[in-house]
Amino acid sequence: FLQLSFDGTGFQYLWPDMPAFNRWAIPISFNLSLLAFVYFSYTFLNLHRARTWGCYYFWFLMALSAGLLLLTFTVSYGMLLRVSNVLSTPIILSCLLAAVVMGYRGERYATVFAIATLLFVIGLVIGNMRSLGVVETNFITLYGYMIGSVLEVVLFALALGIRIAEIREDKLRAETEALNARELAVSNLERYE
Repeated sequence: FLQLSFDGTGFQYLWPDMPAFNRWAIPISFNLSLLAFVYFSYTFLNLHRARTWGCYYFWFLMALSAGLLLLTFTVSYGMLLRVSNVLSTPIILSCLLAAVVMGYRGERYATVFAIATLLFVIGLVIGNMRSLGVVETNFITLYGYMIGSVLEVVLFALALGIRIAEIREDKLRAETEALNARELAVSNLERYE
C-alpha cells in the first residue's frame, strides 16, 4: 500500500477518481507501515518473552506509531509528514538495535533480521540521497528502496526459516528430555518393586 501511494501507481490505476483519498494515502500507509514494522519486530524477536525495559520500550513505540496514525486527520499534511519522518528514524533504528543485541546474544534469526533491516535502511538512504541531489540518478539510486525492500523480505523469510528450525530443535530436545525422565522414573519404580 505504501509503495502504491508513494510512487503514484495507486492513484493512477486503483483510485484515480479519489484525489482526497490520495492526499492522505501516503501518511496513512507510511504510519501504518511503521506500526506494522514495530509490531513485527516485537513479535518476531520474541521481545514479549521477558518483561524488561526493552519490552515496554517497544510498547511505547507501538503506541507512538498508533498515535501518528490517529494524528493523520487532525494535523496538517506537511506537519504530519515531517513528524512521521523524524520519528521513523529512531523507530527503525530501535528495531535494528534490538535485533543486533539479540544476535550478539546468540539468536541466529535475530542476526539475519538485523542484516535484512540494515539492507532496507541502506536502500532508503540511497533513495533519499538521490532525492536530495547528492548522488546522480541511475537504476540503483532510483530503485534503491525497492531493492532494499526485496532483499529485506527474502532475508526475513530466511530468518523465519531459521527460527522455525530452532523451535523444532527445542521441541525435539524437550521431548527427548521428557522421554529420558520417564524412562528413568520407570526404571526407578521397577528397581524398588
